[in-house]
Amino acid sequence: MKTNKILTLVAGGCLLLGGLSSCEDFLTLYPTNSITEEEFWEDKGDLENAMMACYKQMTNGDLVSKVLLWGEARSDNAVLKNMSNASFVNYKDAILEYTEGMFSWAPFYTAINYCNKVIEYTPLVAERDLSLSEGEQMQYITEAKTLRALNYFYLVRAFRDVPLVMQSISTDAEAMNSQLPQTPGLNVLDSLIADLDTIKDLGVRRHGTAAENCGRVTRNATYTLLADMYLWRACMLKDAEAKGYTFNPSSRSNTEATAAAQSTADLNKAIEYCDVVIQAMRDEYNEEHNNNFGSNQNQTEQESRYPLIRISNNYTRTDEIFNAIFGSKNSSEGILEIQYDGTNNVNGTWCSYLTSNTTTGLVGQYFTINSKMYGSVSSSADPTGGVGFGKGDLRALWSGEITPTTSQIEYLYTKGSRSNITLNTMSDVSQGVATSTDRPNASNAANWIIYRLSDVMLIKAEALARLGATGDDLREGYWLVNALYQRANPKVSLNGDIPADDGKENMTSTRFDDNYYNLNGRIDLLTLVYQERQREFLGEYKRWFDLVRYAEAENDTEGALNLMGASRAIQTRLRSLNSFYNPVFEDEMKVNPNLVQNPAWNTGVNIN
Repeated sequence: MKTNKILTLVAGGCLLLGGLSSCEDFLTLYPTNSITEEEFWEDKGDLENAMMACYKQMTNGDLVSKVLLWGEARSDNAVLKNMSNASFVNYKDAILEYTEGMFSWAPFYTAINYCNKVIEYTPLVAERDLSLSEGEQMQYITEAKTLRALNYFYLVRAFRDVPLVMQSISTDAEAMNSQLPQTPGLNVLDSLIADLDTIKDLGVRRHGTAAENCGRVTRNATYTLLADMYLWRACMLKDAEAKGYTFNPSSRSNTEATAAAQSTADLNKAIEYCDVVIQAMRDEYNEEHNNNFGSNQNQTEQESRYPLIRISNNYTRTDEIFNAIFGSKNSSEGILEIQYDGTNNVNGTWCSYLTSNTTTGLVGQYFTINSKMYGSVSSSADPTGGVGFGKGDLRALWSGEITPTTSQIEYLYTKGSRSNITLNTMSDVSQGVATSTDRPNASNAANWIIYRLSDVMLIKAEALARLGATGDDLREGYWLVNALYQRANPKVSLNGDIPADDGKENMTSTRFDDNYYNLNGRIDLLTLVYQERQREFLGEYKRWFDLVRYAEAENDTEGALNLMGASRAIQTRLRSLNSFYNPVFEDEMKVNPNLVQNPAWNTGVNIN
C-alpha cells in the first residue's frame, strides 16, 4: 500500500538550543500503524521533546532546500552556474514539470503533523503532570501553532491552494482516510490568521538566552508572522472576484463585508502588528543597554526610531553589522532563526546549492548571484535605476564575494558561508573583503533567518505604500526604507561630511534627507520597498515570494516580471497568475485523487 506522503508521521531528530533536552524518546521509530500515543505523552519533559521535534524538522535539508529553490533560485537573484542539471535548467527557464521532486510538499506536512501533535496532546500532559502550569501550556500551544502557520504560509506562497490538515495523523490508515482536496490559498490564510490572532499574546516575550529568544517562538515572532500574512492576504484580496477567489466575510478572521474593504483592513492590521514588534524591540534594547534608545544626540531623527545595529566607528573596517546578524547569529535584531550549531545539525543546504568551502576557497555550486546586483558597486552611491548595490553599500559584501584583482565572472553567495568579515575599505565595496572566516562545509552553523527587524520595517513600509499613505504616514514609509539604506552605507551622507577611509571623494545621497519623502510619492515608495527588500534579503530565500505577492496585488504578472527583468521567453511562459505558483507533485496526485493540478502546468497527461 502506498503511504500518503503528506500525512505519514515520520521520525526525525531533535534540536538543541543551549541546555534544552534531547528528544530520543519521542522520535523512536515506531511502525506507523502501531504508534501508541500513551507510550509518550506523560510529563513536561515529553512535551518539551515533542516541541523540539517541531523545530528539528525545520532544519530538515529537504524542507530548507525547497524554500531555497522556491524562494531564491526561481527569482532574478540567482543565475544557474551548473548547466548539467536539466531540472534546474528548466526551472530557471520557467518550465516547471510536475514530475520533479523539488515540488514535493511532504517535509512541510511532516512539520505540520508534529505541530498538530503538540497542540492536541498538551492538555493531556497537563492532566498527567500537574507541574505544567497554564502559562507553560499556552506557550507550547502558541509555539506549535505559530510553526504550523509558518509551514502552511510557505506552502501558500509556493502553491497557493493546498490541503488544510489541522488534526494529527498517526497511522497509515488515518493517512489514507484523510485524502483532502486543496483549500483555496486565501481561505488557508483566513484560518491561519484567525487561529494565531486568538493566541498571539499568550506566548512568552522572551525565553532566556539569545539562542532561545531567536530560536524559539516569542510574541514578536507570532506578531511578525501575522503581519506578514495580513500583508499577503491584503494583496490576494485585491481584485479577488476577478481572480476567481472566494471572499468569505463570515470567516473568523474577516471583519469587513467586501474583499476590497477587508484588504484595507488587513493592511492596517499589518502596520499595527509591526508597530507592536518595533516597540517591543526598542524596549528590549533599552532594557539590555540600560539607556533610552534614541537619546543619542548624534543620531538623525530617522536613526533614533529603529533599534538597528550600526557601525559604531566611522574609521573601522570591521563589519559589525554582518558579524552580529549573520556571523555570531541571534543578534538583537533577530526574531526567528532556525538554529544550526555545526555539530548536532549542520546547514548543508547552503553548501550544497549555493557556496561550498574547499581547500582553495569558496566555490559556487548550482546558483550564483545575478551580476545586475553589482552593476553600480564601483561607480556611485545610488545604483543605476535603483537596482542592486551602490559603491558604499556594505550589503554587497554581506551577500556576495567581489574579487577586485581578477576579471569578475561570477558573484558567489557568501551570506551563509562566512562567520565574520573585515573590509578593505567601507568607502568602496568594489575593493572586496580584506579578511574573513569561512565556515567549513562539514560544520556550517549559519542560521536560517526567517524573520529579523528588517522584515518588520519593510512589511510596514509596503503596507503604508499600498494604503496610499500621505503626510506623516508617507514620511514614515520612506523613513523605514531609508533607515536600512543608511545603516548599510556608513560612508555615504547627505552633504559628504563623513570622512572617507581611502582618500577618495566622499559619497552623497539624497536618501539621507529626512524630507526625502517630499520628492517622491506612494508609487515610488512601493518601488523603493521592493528594491530595498532585494538588497536587504539577497540570499535569504524571499525574492520570488515577493514577486508573487506583487503579482497578486496587480492581478497581473507583467509588473513583477518587469521588476525582475525577465526575458521575453519567460514573460511568455509566465503570463498567467497561476504560473507564478508551483505545480502539484505527481506522487501526491497519484496517492490523493482529490487533488487538482495547477492549470498553468497541467499538460493533460493522465498521471493516475
